[in-house]
Amino acid sequence: MLIKLGVIHLIADLISFESKLSIKEEALKVSVAILLGGNANSQAEFNRYITEDTGNTFMHSIKNMIDSAFQVI
Repeated sequence: MLIKLGVIHLIADLISFESKLSIKEEALKVSVAILLGGNANSQAEFNRYITEDTGNTFMHSIKNMIDSAFQVI
């Protein structure tokens, strides 16, 4: 159902393109909960989103979040 509603893409897009860190962090928490939930279809959809992201926007966004967190520490 999450896939049909477009929730997976919405969450991944929030992580990729949102400028506010607090929103990105909440989206990341939701994505972790979905992935750890064990639904193979949702996991496959996240995988599909990331592998089809030719510009690696999602992964660059995650890297920037990690870099920022290390600077704070």
